[in-house]
Amino acid sequence: FTPNSDGLNDQFKPVRLGDETFISLAVYNRWGELVFLTEDENAGWDGTFSGKPQELGTYIWNLQAICKDQSLGRSGTVTIIR
Repeated sequence: FTPNSDGLNDQFKPVRLGDETFISLAVYNRWGELVFLTEDENAGWDGTFSGKPQELGTYIWNLQAICKDQSLGRSGTVTIIR
């Protein structure tokens, strides 16, 4: 994503695909440090940590949800480009 305040693709956030219940979204840097955590499915990561823009690069995300009464966990990577 491109968090450069141009109004296009400025936030990384989940997209609901079905009737799952959102639990949380966490984003970690390459050292495993938590840089973003939300329990609000409408909130997205703006590419900052402690108010400072993060470096260009790849970050790990982890999504937790409940689907049909079963816990669902997904993870992957997201890359900041500017």
